[in-house]
Amino acid sequence: MTVRLRTHDEDEILKKAGDYVAGEVDIVSEEVPASERDSHGTSVVLYQLRDEVRRTLQSVTLWEAALVETEDGRSARLPPEYHIGCPIDGHRCDPCLPWTETDLPKKKFDDFFEASGSATGRTVSFTNLEHFDEYLRLIWKLSLSLPLRYIGTHPFDFDGSQDLHFLKFPEADGGQAESVDLAPTESLREHLKLRTGGEHASGPFLVTLDGVELRRPIRLSRELFRKSRVGAPVIIAGKQDNPFSEEDIGRAGGRLSFEGYLYWNSRIVPKETAGVLIRIRDASGTLFERTFLNYLVSEQTRLRQITAEIFVHEGLDSAINIDRESFNYSHPHFLYVKGWLHTALRLLVNRLKAIAKADLDRHKEQLRDRTLEYALRIWHRRLGEDSDPPFSEEPLDSLPRDVGDAEVEWPSEPMRTGKGKPAGPVRTSALATVLEAYGVLSRLSVEDRAQIVMDILGIPETDL
Repeated sequence: MTVRLRTHDEDEILKKAGDYVAGEVDIVSEEVPASERDSHGTSVVLYQLRDEVRRTLQSVTLWEAALVETEDGRSARLPPEYHIGCPIDGHRCDPCLPWTETDLPKKKFDDFFEASGSATGRTVSFTNLEHFDEYLRLIWKLSLSLPLRYIGTHPFDFDGSQDLHFLKFPEADGGQAESVDLAPTESLREHLKLRTGGEHASGPFLVTLDGVELRRPIRLSRELFRKSRVGAPVIIAGKQDNPFSEEDIGRAGGRLSFEGYLYWNSRIVPKETAGVLIRIRDASGTLFERTFLNYLVSEQTRLRQITAEIFVHEGLDSAINIDRESFNYSHPHFLYVKGWLHTALRLLVNRLKAIAKADLDRHKEQLRDRTLEYALRIWHRRLGEDSDPPFSEEPLDSLPRDVGDAEVEWPSEPMRTGKGKPAGPVRTSALATVLEAYGVLSRLSVEDRAQIVMDILGIPETDL
């Protein structure tokens, strides 16, 4: 049986709405034996696309910008590192995909996910996906939006065997986040009686796009990505079930039930998953919202280190705008979810600061070099006394690979001061620390980060 979404009777309607039609879609179904499980499902094949859609998926605008040279001979922007090929005549090139054609569908997505975070610490902008073309970004958006299984462990499946700090949202208003001690085989879901992602949830929803099996591109590490004053990742979880009174349910727009978590690590990989994502019945029409629904407290460093998801089981539908990609910010359901999120953020950040302060007090007693001590005073003055150190180890013998969130590729030849003397790793690292304390290095390209340090060190020293 073939059912066409477009029929001859609809031609006039489609002509009037022509600007909104991407192409024609045929839905084809046929009977298969119940024993042939791999044959079950729906296949959607797009044979015809409008030229505008085709140009978007080919990343024509990105490639045109990459081929334009500025006055200094550089490209206006770097071409995407991973792509399906350059479509511009005279500059065509073969695809450079994160996977190989012979890989299995799951392996392709594993490689795709690893590539999505490969630019962490190197990019100038908040997002990592500038090194993807539009086609690969489409795969990312679909995998993030659909009700799929995680590429890693479901956050509620973490158990006491992992090196994590577990917290739970307080039941009473005004309470503090409570520590959760889990047995080695007890999961966070079991302890807090959470149902998202459990056995009672709907069966697996599998989607394969062009031979790539999509999964939710979120993998929460059980280890710190870089050294931090907080010794292990931290996760806080909680739930709310119909917080409105019976007399207020009608005015609030009905019942509201949701669960959620906030996860902190010294670095979120990929950066694209820093922020909050609201899922309604496990699906979402938005990407991660990096302001955490307009959280106004100045926590710029901490917010870049947190990923959060809210799973709505009942309610919030009427708060979704017609574009399905945003919410009515004045709806009672949205306001309650927003307040819950901001409270959870405050509780999590307060706990992180308490842990970090204790570690900072110990570190001050152990610091050995006055030059580094001076640079670290500026670092903590700018970013807060409880901020993480700018590098993993004190750079007494070698230059650090990371300064804060910025990766630095140091030159192989020794750097020199304005007097021609070699600049040691301590002085060089101290200068880089001060620059990044003011947010300079992370705003530059990887190539320019070491160069600005070299240029400042090389300023000639003259007596006036």
